[in-house]
Amino acid sequence: SASPLRRRGSAAGGGGKATRSIWPKPFPGFKGLFTYRVAAAKRAADDRLGNGIYLWALDILPGTVVLRERGGGSPTLSIECQMKKTLLDLPEDACSQMKACLNCYVIEHWYGEAHSQDKVFRLDSIGDKYVDSTINFQVKGMPLSRPLLAGEYEMLLADDEKVIRAVHTSWVRFAKLNPDEATGIMFRVDSGSSICPMLRPPVDDTLVKKLRQATELLCGATVYQRGEPRKVYYHPIGLQMHEINSIAGHFQASIIVSMEFMMTRDDVFEYIIRPEGWRPEWLPNTFEVTNARDTNSVSVWVESARLKSHKASNKPCVLAHLVVTYQGIFVEKYEMEAFPFDVQPLHIRMRAVQEYDVTMVLIRKNNQQLESALRKSWMISEWKLLDVTVVDLQQDLDAKAGRSTVRATKGGAALALHANGTETRMHVVCTVQRHARSYLIRIFGVLFILCMLSVCIFVIDLADDLPDRIGHSFMMILTLTAYSQVVSDFLPVLGYLTLLDKVVLMCFWYLTMIVLQLTYVGYLSSSDAAIDSDDPYWWNRFFALLDLAILFTALFSACLYVTFVVVPRELRKQPDDPQCMPMTQEETEETDIPFDLAS
Repeated sequence: SASPLRRRGSAAGGGGKATRSIWPKPFPGFKGLFTYRVAAAKRAADDRLGNGIYLWALDILPGTVVLRERGGGSPTLSIECQMKKTLLDLPEDACSQMKACLNCYVIEHWYGEAHSQDKVFRLDSIGDKYVDSTINFQVKGMPLSRPLLAGEYEMLLADDEKVIRAVHTSWVRFAKLNPDEATGIMFRVDSGSSICPMLRPPVDDTLVKKLRQATELLCGATVYQRGEPRKVYYHPIGLQMHEINSIAGHFQASIIVSMEFMMTRDDVFEYIIRPEGWRPEWLPNTFEVTNARDTNSVSVWVESARLKSHKASNKPCVLAHLVVTYQGIFVEKYEMEAFPFDVQPLHIRMRAVQEYDVTMVLIRKNNQQLESALRKSWMISEWKLLDVTVVDLQQDLDAKAGRSTVRATKGGAALALHANGTETRMHVVCTVQRHARSYLIRIFGVLFILCMLSVCIFVIDLADDLPDRIGHSFMMILTLTAYSQVVSDFLPVLGYLTLLDKVVLMCFWYLTMIVLQLTYVGYLSSSDAAIDSDDPYWWNRFFALLDLAILFTALFSACLYVTFVVVPRELRKQPDDPQCMPMTQEETEETDIPFDLAS
């Protein structure tokens, strides 16, 4: 058949040669899988076929494909080939006649037409008799006849001539399906070299193994059907805190976010056959960080998607698994009123905008694992990790523009379908508490010693050393002033007073009171101002004991205040975004996750 094609091409001129050059020559063989969705409970056309998926192996046998020009300037070519169809899997409730066809095959001689400009062809008729068959079409009660099983196919050869995508169009029309519910994909069979078989052996066995692996994945599996709303299940799977800088107002961390979504059957085939550089035909928009210090302060790494299989209600579910890592510097508004007894919720704020028919679902079962992993890797000695929570909010973008109502949804699932899509916000909140012990020793301890040593000035003799008493008291104030400048280095510039600032101010008032007491005693000890009823030595002892009592009473009261007021109030802090509220325990239990993440 090749010689007449060459002769007709020469007569047609250069145009004929260009037409035939788009088709491989010789035409190779292809092996692949084909799936059909049946629903006997809903469609009369599927009666006795059961409810579920039929999985067929479909082979275009190598060396059987013939392309011929039709002449007369026709843009189409005639095509004929032999195809082998083998039943690999079927629904459990299929009739006994169909179950008897399991692992049986039929080889038909096909005829159709191909386009001369595009690599598309249609196979729409079969020969009067099959080439070979182990399927008994004559058995009584057989729901599929030979012409019905054959039907009509539309096929597309990829540009690299390695893949054929096919749709069983006659079954789509007969059963009133979507094209995705009767689709298949076939891969080129490399027969190797007949001259150098050792250097270039056939890879038919490798292809068969890969197709068998795809068969195991797809048998009874739930996959995505085009036209259905999509769901993306996401959750943080890793979190590390590298640095917390309350003075600069930021912290350095890294977070890993997992995103999982259902794949099409074509995606499964592509992954099994060509896993290197595999990319699903659809990918969700990944999260972007909204509280990065600047545009270059957070680095993002998106790993190549991988295939995962989970079980949902004893049925496998084939998913694409996407992992995105974020590492950098995040801005945080620190609340320092209770410094150094403060508790800080550190937020990693993220958002993702998806199409209108994409629902984002937050998986909340892994929060304990996330917190446990963070505790094991915790290396920041100044801070203590309290807990890790994940809060989320979904809103329609129409709602954000004021055209509808913003709704926080259970499990992160957005229910409304708007033309502008949905926005998902996820806040990963790491709550930490500052270790106050070092500050108590280095700052509060020194302030207490300064105040207590100031009382020692009262033992200096009244009569001879009055100037020294006043001088020593002012020296203590200057010492406290110098130390307060050192203390200020622990804090950023704030518009309010912290607990440490209040303690320092109280120490200034305390030393000021001592200066006034010393001045009054010095006034009483002078000969001109002496009053019989006012003994300066008695007042000297009284002020010394009073100051000590005030100092220790203030210390005891401060301990009670910090223990029972300040610390409990700090521990009750919530995430500062009022629109992102954590789920209650009841709502968490009701979140619908269609697969088990235990593995």
